[in-house]
Amino acid sequence: MRRFTVVVLLAAFFLGQFTQRVMGQSGASVMDGVVADVSGAVIPDCVVTLTNGGTGTKLETQTNGDGVYEFPSVQPGTYVMEIAKDGFQSYRVTDLRVTVAEHAMRNAVLTLSATSTSVTVDAGGAASLEQPTFECDFKGRGFPRKPHCPLARPRLC
Repeated sequence: MRRFTVVVLLAAFFLGQFTQRVMGQSGASVMDGVVADVSGAVIPDCVVTLTNGGTGTKLETQTNGDGVYEFPSVQPGTYVMEIAKDGFQSYRVTDLRVTVAEHAMRNAVLTLSATSTSVTVDAGGAASLEQPTFECDFKGRGFPRKPHCPLARPRLC
């Protein structure tokens, strides 16, 4: 019985080693990096997108609290990498080549974007902006004073 247990354990060990080697030959690569601003401060919660130029397949992840992103299984090919975060200019790399079983590291530096505030006013249905006309009769010219005159001065209307 003891011999049988040793044989089973050895078989399991070698089978595990074989499986690990076969899985290691899948061809997939790892891509990771750190996203920071121009001062070197890391930027969390950035959206990082990898798009395979040949297949159109998109992979998406976010940077963690340390500004680190990781794509653990990237197939070989040519990619476009985009990194976006509100308040920063987007970062884009084209023709990014990933080879077989590579550990590719791609750090990025984002710059602050210029912000502007725009106010749009829709005047559809607004009141008329025409100037009202008023009629005043001047006292002393033979016309009586009108009480609704907006230009009423003590001696003019």
